[in-house]
Amino acid sequence: MNLEALKTTAQRFVSDNATGILTAGGAAGTVVTAVLTARASFKAAEILEKESQRRIATEMMEPEDREPKMTTQEKVMKVWPYYIPPVAVGSATIGSIIMANRMNAQRIAALAAAYSLSENRLKEFQKKVEEKLTGPKNQALYDELAQDKVNKAPVPDAVNREVIILDGKTVLCYDLFSGRYFNSTMENIRRAELSANSEMYNHDYVSLSYFYDELELAPTGYSDMVGWNSATTGPMELRFSTVMSPDMKPCLSFDFVTAPTANYSQLY
Repeated sequence: MNLEALKTTAQRFVSDNATGILTAGGAAGTVVTAVLTARASFKAAEILEKESQRRIATEMMEPEDREPKMTTQEKVMKVWPYYIPPVAVGSATIGSIIMANRMNAQRIAALAAAYSLSENRLKEFQKKVEEKLTGPKNQALYDELAQDKVNKAPVPDAVNREVIILDGKTVLCYDLFSGRYFNSTMENIRRAELSANSEMYNHDYVSLSYFYDELELAPTGYSDMVGWNSATTGPMELRFSTVMSPDMKPCLSFDFVTAPTANYSQLY
């Protein structure tokens, strides 16, 4: 590898891992600053003690040869050079932490913009599909997509497979968004949908966690961060499909017509 290629590789590594490097530098700088400050304090204390003892010794001399006690300004002037290293390292540490946070914020903003763009394109694609395929054909397409996704998700042992799809009876259900099986009824899911929309109309927004709580499902790692609002997304709407689980049991799957979005509580 020539020098130019090595330089390019090093620059790419630093660029890709800049936040990690800065964070590590901030952590190390905090420790170094503490150590240097302790050393400077011990040294300063030693110097001030010696100077204090020297001045006390002059009290036995003639009045004109005596030296007064040190003022605060004199103490600072004697020891400040020893605090230059910890101050310098501390300043660099603060700069590293600030820069790492700034870079993280910029990357998060870029990811949010990319997510928003992808979401808008997906909505445009869905709109075109619905324009071209209406009625039974549209539903058949979503049924196939749901079946493909369910085929890749084995039913956990903790979920009861021995269920039959009957009106008012508990059925095996699959949440396409979070990829989870659970046992419930169509009525319960619809009730949770209505409750979530009622919450949105009353408070202008609702989180995905609220919907899961109505279904007595545990929240996911991101369900608190996404949801719907009255200004941009509109109400939550479910799309159902009847599919077969990988072990050939009847299953009711559902997805959201409008996916929950981040920053759902920011209405303006």
